[in-house]
Amino acid sequence: MMGKNSELKALWLAFIAYFTYYYNRKSVTLVFPQLIQEGLTQQDAGTIISSQSVAMALVTFGAGILSDRFPAKHMVCFGLLVCAMSTLLFPTGTSVGQYSLYWFINGLGQGFSLPSLLKLTRENSTPTRFATNWSVVLISVNFAGVSNPFITAYLSQTYYWRTSVYISGVLTLLVASTCFILLDSPGDSDEHGEKSDTSAKNNKNKHDDGRWLDIIQHPLVLMCIISRFSVAVTRQGVGDWSQIYLVNEQHLDVYLSSTFISLVEIGGIFGKLIAGRISDILLRRAIAAGGPGAESDGQLKLEARLPVSIAMLSFSALALHLYCFHIKHNTSLPVLAVTALLLGINASGNVVNLSVIATEISPKRAGLCASLVNLSAKG
Repeated sequence: MMGKNSELKALWLAFIAYFTYYYNRKSVTLVFPQLIQEGLTQQDAGTIISSQSVAMALVTFGAGILSDRFPAKHMVCFGLLVCAMSTLLFPTGTSVGQYSLYWFINGLGQGFSLPSLLKLTRENSTPTRFATNWSVVLISVNFAGVSNPFITAYLSQTYYWRTSVYISGVLTLLVASTCFILLDSPGDSDEHGEKSDTSAKNNKNKHDDGRWLDIIQHPLVLMCIISRFSVAVTRQGVGDWSQIYLVNEQHLDVYLSSTFISLVEIGGIFGKLIAGRISDILLRRAIAAGGPGAESDGQLKLEARLPVSIAMLSFSALALHLYCFHIKHNTSLPVLAVTALLLGINASGNVVNLSVIATEISPKRAGLCASLVNLSAKG
């Protein structure tokens, strides 16, 4: 049985690592104004950003499969190391081609972030705390998204953009070293809550034989893929197009439309925590009702967590209906706020729950299942 202190240490490191991944990912994007002043065009900036995005899309699926074979500690540290090296090289570039190459390499490292940290969290969580712990790790992205613009703006304005990017690279390298030193070595314990439970090892699940065809054809995998795709469409559509839609089509003023988008993000933070907590509470109750051996019953875990996703998909549909048909130029602020919070809570909350469900469908191929589900969000 893993110690509480060991679990807490691993989760804090996962939180810090994910924060650093995201901080590093945006470290160049936020200094583009200064790069443009030096002669970089907006088209060049788009090329650099796209090179990172393409690399992330290419490697994320493969990294998920690799996470079934390699220790999470090594994958977390390797990804951070690649990000650190490419970031330290970026300021030495002298052409768009070099900048794009360095940031493409950065995207390769970034692709290891989600699969490795999901596995690290799963390995250091009991089944009834997995969703809660993963939701806490995921909100590190929200904290990074809020703090990064201010930190980067200060550093780039005070010390110039190259120093700001160098600092991001050094910070990422330090976090990689810290994770390598402080994370427990692989083999100290097995996966989440199944450390020494022989009944879990002897649990015969027809989908745990690891065959790709069985996993891809699993109804729950297909359901998670479709649900994750719909969640991604909702989040990206609202996040990327609300400013244009609300101002140009519904004639809201810029202040109200910005408030709406901010409330969606705030709702996302609470949604992640709410989804993780409720999912684990339902699982805990199901295990208590199931009696001895229930904790190792994979089917029971799925049945306990599914109602959370179904409810959140339903509330997302309601929120989208309000967004499309009831948000007008004369809509009151309370209605705008409720719609935004509903969208944020349920869309972001479902990201947590669907990731957890995907890893529990086939524990031996958790990385593959999670990669299939997360890949659907890349479209």
